Amino acid sequence: MKKWWIVLLIVLGAVLTVAGLIAAAFIAIFALFGNGHVLEPLDGPGMVYEVVVDEIEYVRNDHVNGGIYRLKATRGATVQIEMERRANETAEPVRLTAEADEALLQKIGEAVRDGGLIAAGNHPERDPYRMPDVTARLTIVQPYQKTVVTSLMELSEREQTGWNTVVALLEQALDEPEYRLELGGDRYEYENARETYHAGELVELYRTQELPDAAYAFLLDGEPVSCRVDEQRGIAIVFLMPAHDAALVCVPAESPSTDAN
Repeated sequence: MKKWWIVLLIVLGAVLTVAGLIAAAFIAIFALFGNGHVLEPLDGPGMVYEVVVDEIEYVRNDHVNGGIYRLKATRGATVQIEMERRANETAEPVRLTAEADEALLQKIGEAVRDGGLIAAGNHPERDPYRMPDVTARLTIVQPYQKTVVTSLMELSEREQTGWNTVVALLEQALDEPEYRLELGGDRYEYENARETYHAGELVELYRTQELPDAAYAFLLDGEPVSCRVDEQRGIAIVFLMPAHDAALVCVPAESPSTDAN
């Protein structure tokens, strides 16, 4: 009788041991593949929590005249996109918001993966003390990983293509409006002129046609704007693009409408 109980206990112990081993194996497999799935860069919907693009463009390579452009996509019930544009450090920022579905993050994930940008985030910078003409930063925040890629890194053509694709996807989803700048019949007298600009963008034009000294002024929608003489390129006209279509005209300086200038 005693032997029967001993055998039963041995059998029960063996069964429990095997069951424990099987359970432990399942837990290990789940942990291995589950965590691997979460940690795998941008694998599937919901893996990206935030994508931020910061671009700081320097005009004449100095901080004072620099412009700041920022795009940010954050995952929530929908993907929230925010944009901020400042023509310089003292300018009033222009902000826009938009919504997109999660397919946007899937496309961004594909661009990041195809461009090898996660690996690019581990590259050393060329020279962190050198000020380039354009400084940009791409930050990708995932549940367990944060990747930062900057323009100071040695990016391959593949990596730069991935970066450009991410920016293009965000800009297309935002659909930021552009406004026309009318220059009338004088358009071809201006160097650097574009037909449209974003609100808050720094517009810097050069009037190449010779004008009598101190006999001109420039009005944007009837208001005088800053201008100066550039010995190499002519007359430089600088202003911030308003959030509407605008017209720039050149008038004689003695005109009553330009007294404020």
